[in-house]
Amino acid sequence: MTLIILPSQFVEFRTYLNRNGFKFEERPYQAFLAKKKGIAINLYLNGKIVIGGTDQAEINQIEDYLASLKIEVVAKEKVAHVSYDSQLMTIITPYIPEFVEELKTLTKSRRWNQDKKIWTCLRTERDKVIEIMSRFFTVIEDNTPNYISEYNTIAAIHPPSMTPLEIQAGDQLKIWTDGACSINPGPGGYAAIIANKGQRTEIVGGFSKTTNNRMEIMAVIAALATLKVECKVEIFSDSAYLINSMSKGWAKRWAVIGWVRNKKRVPNWDLWEKLLNLSEKHKVTFIWIKGHNLQAENERCDELAEAITRRTDLPVDTGYNELTDPEK
Repeated sequence: MTLIILPSQFVEFRTYLNRNGFKFEERPYQAFLAKKKGIAINLYLNGKIVIGGTDQAEINQIEDYLASLKIEVVAKEKVAHVSYDSQLMTIITPYIPEFVEELKTLTKSRRWNQDKKIWTCLRTERDKVIEIMSRFFTVIEDNTPNYISEYNTIAAIHPPSMTPLEIQAGDQLKIWTDGACSINPGPGGYAAIIANKGQRTEIVGGFSKTTNNRMEIMAVIAALATLKVECKVEIFSDSAYLINSMSKGWAKRWAVIGWVRNKKRVPNWDLWEKLLNLSEKHKVTFIWIKGHNLQAENERCDELAEAITRRTDLPVDTGYNELTDPEK
């Protein structure tokens, strides 16, 4: 059952529940979650209440109490459900075009399952997804195990590990990279993970105004710039723009013709020049991987790059020119 209560009645309702033996938990986007055996009540900051459970007698008593407060029943088409497993969140909502547009624009891992008529997202984007959903629906979390909040806490408190690696000439390294922009163009971040002989380090950086493509390239530049001796390197990225430009020789051809194509500067030519120079010092193989496919290093790079975009102290990307470096 879904209801609406006035914010001025929150305290009165909580007092009522406390008298009747409910225990309280503070939850994101909620005033509280109240529980006792056989029943759970979610109260959201906008006054929406969701009541569920098996103790029908207790539920009836609460409904009688709420009836005295002259609450309003929420239409069924305004309710959305979320459930979780170890990696994904499953989203079931009524169709609202504006919600679909926001979900597609503001999240990276969302996928539509046409057969089941559901959305899925990685749990790393949970807070963002719930925030979007709450603007359109009453959100009911069908299962909220403890590991959800623990996972988000761990992600929030683990900064990048930038411990230098011991690298010798000829070592075979694996590097995963990713770039992100909160809006494109806009604040951008990049991240890389370098792995060698069972050890790894993480590199991050960003700029106050840049593009997603520039951050994809910059992530590789930053990683290769840390290597002081010649190595064999495999670079993994979900950016087809980056991988194709390097593995198919496009960047080299642009360099040969002076970084001018169709009488215009090649976008991001300054970064391509740096990347070509660094790549020539090593034996580098560029490998495309599918993004948001539960690949641990790729997801970690995405998480780090996204986090950088939210910083307010990012430097200026002096190489970016919005007239000559449009997004592909």
